[in-house]
Amino acid sequence: MRLILVVYLYLFFYPYSFANFRTCSLDLSVPNESMRPPNYWVKSLLDSLGSSEPVDISLAHTQLRAYFIDTLNGVACINKKLGIPDSGDSLGVLIKKVHGLTLDSLQCIYEWRNAGKSKQEILHGMRKVWLELERVYKWPALLQDYMGLLKVLLEDSGISQQEALTFGRITEIKKSVNLMIKFCHPQLYLRESGLLRSKYSGENVRVVVFDLFDPELLHRQRVHYTRANIFPIKNFGNPVTLSHGNSVIDVILSLAPSVTIIPIAASHSQVLNGFRYLAEQDFHIINISRPFIGNDRHIDHEFASILSAIGQRALISKAMGNSGTDLNGVLSPRRQELGLGPVGDLSSYDAGLIRDYVSSWSQDSKVFFTINADLNGRKAALTATIPGGYQAIYPFSLAMSAEGVFSWSSQAYESGSSFAAPQLAGVAALLFEAVEKKLNLNPKNLDQVEKLDLVYNALRAASKQGFQSPHTFGLGFLSPDHSLSLIDPLLQ
Repeated sequence: MRLILVVYLYLFFYPYSFANFRTCSLDLSVPNESMRPPNYWVKSLLDSLGSSEPVDISLAHTQLRAYFIDTLNGVACINKKLGIPDSGDSLGVLIKKVHGLTLDSLQCIYEWRNAGKSKQEILHGMRKVWLELERVYKWPALLQDYMGLLKVLLEDSGISQQEALTFGRITEIKKSVNLMIKFCHPQLYLRESGLLRSKYSGENVRVVVFDLFDPELLHRQRVHYTRANIFPIKNFGNPVTLSHGNSVIDVILSLAPSVTIIPIAASHSQVLNGFRYLAEQDFHIINISRPFIGNDRHIDHEFASILSAIGQRALISKAMGNSGTDLNGVLSPRRQELGLGPVGDLSSYDAGLIRDYVSSWSQDSKVFFTINADLNGRKAALTATIPGGYQAIYPFSLAMSAEGVFSWSSQAYESGSSFAAPQLAGVAALLFEAVEKKLNLNPKNLDQVEKLDLVYNALRAASKQGFQSPHTFGLGFLSPDHSLSLIDPLLQ
């Protein structure tokens, strides 16, 4: 605890000097080849932990400061060209925060290492500051979003060589943040699935991802994920281009790298047509990280009927939402304690429609609503929608840790129940393969519905109630490896 307090005080009361960070120099210099990017110094220091390898921390400070100042000057020039006032420089503000936290984190790690602190002690201290206090895993996506916006605004005039250099430096800064996050992130969802992932990969399992996609990114994913089979997008209407679904695919393939992915996208008015199509298709799992359709608190009757029918032959993994409330609209205990209101944005999803579906349509459906747990899997995430007093959903909901899940497509850490649902889908894909392979050694003959029952019941039984009540976690926090141990008894 003392180590955590030391790092917190060090990071937030260490004197910064940003006096020169808002100057736009027309002859902005290009760093010479000997100047290393932040990623180099972060990696060097982290690699040195547990060894006697020397690190020149003074040179690291000098070069990091010069790199960040040059980058911020470049951003200032872009803002000046676009007419963006200082008050609107969100990117510059974030880069300053990255600079301060990176520089002082490296100083802390350097001093702890020289003081003989263990890697575990250092990791614990950095996790407290970077992940729990500052939630730095949100920064890479913000850097990417701000940079993307500036590129769009520069399209008409064209991006100069100097501006391209600035964007390249921001990308390097993002890499350094990702490296620090990777160092201290517990990766709970990967840790608790080691045995399952070592035995199975989701081979011959078909997973529908109902979401919105970036087609270009999807092409790159096909090249990157050599073991997976990613179908072309099936579009209904004219859906917008978003990479949300690409990140969902990343999460599934991080757990089950050999699955077949079936991407389905629909504009809002065409969602029902998308599900009419899916009613005729053959697959094992459908991941839904988009809202149900309906009006106010009532789900569309035909949509619910189709979804219920799908749930009798395939497993449905649906994101619960990110409202910071329970399904009755009551603030979660964590937000009450901190004096926060509901999240109240588009990510809040569809609590009323979920309630309506559960009360009227879920009885025979193999459906799970996923709750976003915190980094340690012991509490609901600050933004999570939880079951609360709506007891009917307890048997259909479970928790997985989705605060800072790495996405290869975005090269950033994503958060929210949208990224808890694909974790469940990935685990379920591994279990479906396990059932098939175990049945090859077992004379028992099961049809697809009976195999679905096996997987569904194993997932339900593998959810632990150790940390939270059903009010918060429904069935509990899912243990993927434990679910595998339950398959054999269910086959007897």
